[in-house]
Amino acid sequence: KKSHKTEIVKEINAYLAREYVDSGLNRHRVASAFNMSEGYFSSFFKEQTGTSFTECLEELRLRHAIDMLSVNGQTIASIAKSVGYASEKAFSRAFKRAYGVNPSRYRGTNPSRIDRIEK
Repeated sequence: KKSHKTEIVKEINAYLAREYVDSGLNRHRVASAFNMSEGYFSSFFKEQTGTSFTECLEELRLRHAIDMLSVNGQTIASIAKSVGYASEKAFSRAFKRAYGVNPSRYRGTNPSRIDRIEK
């Protein structure tokens, strides 16, 4: 039973890795893709990973954004869209909540001096 749950979590993580760029990705869509109710999916995901679906998706998107911010040439709005945020404002809020600075400031700072989310 444990290995079956582990396999489902691997499949969910693979799904998230493919779909995180879609700003329409949400708990309902993922739950449906895995034939679960939203409530069951939420508790299953939290039980198996130790984090909520929303936290996991945000962390995934922000990790990709960090990589993109270290390479100049893309606007903050472009990065926000390419990692699945519907707006630059939503992306900036999530980024500041996670890293303590807005994306523009992060880009201009030595990234090694800013604490990253490590989960």
